[in-house]
Amino acid sequence: RALLFYFWAGGLSLGGLLFAFTRWGGAGRVFALYAFSYSLFRFLITFLRQDELYGPFSQAQWIAVAIGLVAGLALFLFWTGRLSTRTMHWRRARGQAPPINPDPSD
Repeated sequence: RALLFYFWAGGLSLGGLLFAFTRWGGAGRVFALYAFSYSLFRFLITFLRQDELYGPFSQAQWIAVAIGLVAGLALFLFWTGRLSTRTMHWRRARGQAPPINPDPSD
């Protein structure tokens, strides 16, 4: 039962990440989305297992919560524009920034 959930979660994550990459283009945003989705699925799948509990959750769930919080914060910062993956190198690679050493003869 857990194996089927792994396959389902992996396929859903892959589809969402490919869609996000084509829409956002920033690798940092896509990685933050991957980390957030992985932590969410990991948290849910651990309910199907019989692990030792540390308080209300297992160790894997506590780690998933920590990763989810950090990735969620990164996604929030990307969404509000306070964090950007579109650096000068990114703009230059797409022809949206002036070259590093412009030709003085032009």
